[in-house]
Amino acid sequence: MPCQVFFDIFAPMNKNQIRLFLPALALIIAFLASCSSDPMDKFIGTWIAEDVQADVDTTRLGPEQLSKVIEDYRSFNFQFLANDSMNLIARGNPYPGTWEFRDDEQAIYIEMGGTSAPEPLKFADYEDGKLINTNETQLGTIVVTYIKQKD
Repeated sequence: MPCQVFFDIFAPMNKNQIRLFLPALALIIAFLASCSSDPMDKFIGTWIAEDVQADVDTTRLGPEQLSKVIEDYRSFNFQFLANDSMNLIARGNPYPGTWEFRDDEQAIYIEMGGTSAPEPLKFADYEDGKLINTNETQLGTIVVTYIKQKD
């Protein structure tokens, strides 16, 4: 049946018309394929810390300790995979989990293996192609901006 449809389209055309039609058809197919790509694809890959901002109580956390905390946050990478699985890479060690993007919130939620969290935790907001992770701690707020690493 599909062959018959193909034949019905091209049978009334001469060779010159077919030569003009086929490149246009290829462009249309390529355009439609690019439009129908999964919006989740923009997250697939490795995300690295671009910036760490700490607004913390420095009377309880000295400069050396703060520097260490910031360095630890900078060392975390996240690998988001196509099958909704992920790895948190901390100090070179992978920690597996799962992830999901919630379009209504423009946010990524994660679940890490071995945790007792009853539901996925909000990891980061998605803004202007970056992931913004905000951590409220007893000492203050730490905001980490992640960018997707170039392949």
